[in-house]
Amino acid sequence: MRTTIKSVFAGLFLASTLFLPETIVAQKLASPGEQLEKTLSFWSVNMEQVRIQVGATQQEYGVFNRFYSHTIDSLHIDFLDKVNANKIDGNNAKEYLAEKKSFIVDLFHNFQKTEKEFPTSVGEFSSVHPIRVNGDSCFTSCYNTNFADGTFDGWYGYYAVNSSPDNNTGPFNITSITGGYCGPVVKAGGPDPFTGHDYQLRVTSGATTDPFLNTYSHYTMPEVSPWASGGHSVMMGDSNRNGAGAAILSETFLVSPATTNLTYEYALLLENPGGHLYYAQPFFSVAVLDQNGDTIPTCGQYSVSAQNAHANGFKGVWYPTEADSVYWKDWTIVNVPLKHYIGQCVTIIFEVIDCSLGRTFWLCLCRCRLLSC
Repeated sequence: MRTTIKSVFAGLFLASTLFLPETIVAQKLASPGEQLEKTLSFWSVNMEQVRIQVGATQQEYGVFNRFYSHTIDSLHIDFLDKVNANKIDGNNAKEYLAEKKSFIVDLFHNFQKTEKEFPTSVGEFSSVHPIRVNGDSCFTSCYNTNFADGTFDGWYGYYAVNSSPDNNTGPFNITSITGGYCGPVVKAGGPDPFTGHDYQLRVTSGATTDPFLNTYSHYTMPEVSPWASGGHSVMMGDSNRNGAGAAILSETFLVSPATTNLTYEYALLLENPGGHLYYAQPFFSVAVLDQNGDTIPTCGQYSVSAQNAHANGFKGVWYPTEADSVYWKDWTIVNVPLKHYIGQCVTIIFEVIDCSLGRTFWLCLCRCRLLSC
């Protein structure tokens, strides 16, 4: 069912700059869509101010938000409802949210007490674990990790369905996982019957730029990573096709002294349907797992949903077709050191998950490679 809420976050955070409410109000509003975006951004500003006030790290604040997701989402939805009913705009949003700030601060202090008294109850929210697809063979060396031959040879690909409920009985429920070893093909993860028999995984090449950004924004982004020495990347997702789909891409390899540095690169677009819990929203995750399936520390995991994209360096693009926002992050490179895992089989796994209620899209452009130490 399509939510009536138009949008959630404006994505107005830059890597090192936070737009303050006074700045937002003073800016010239170019369109009704952009005006709505700027009003909605007061929520993300307020949440970041709370984080700074309580002295929480980004990681700790993320756990807090997941632990109290139902309560915080309820506050956020109330804010959205008032914005869409024209009861809140750029002139009174700051005052409205100031009343909520003390409540969220108290909620964080309660979270800290719970964390001390019942650490295991909080521990399960410390990370968002990826879907572990069993049965991947371990290659004795890193094989085609950068898609240099222009195919999926060496990789496993799957399509699935996000069946997560949009209530507090979650979290993720990914069903109908179908796929296996890809081989030397340029499309995989399909044909997916849940989203029009399309493919969820495609190899990209050449100088093509992203068509969504070309159509709806002044931004531009190549479909191939700027660090792609082999000239290929992979697109995960089925563009603007609806259907609560999910795409999974993974490879397992034996770490040797010559392959102790893994880098992965990704660019991401997430449409924000608004008003859903984070596991019912479009979602992206990448994780590097050891031989036991545990996440490797130090940059071994990254995850983001459309709900919290505002705090992860995304830019907001107004999408008039659905009257909501699409959050975009340009190509980003991450290094994961593996020198402590020599002789082990490790797995890198990417996931992009559509909104469980449909009517939204998600798109990830990614690649990975292994470098000598």
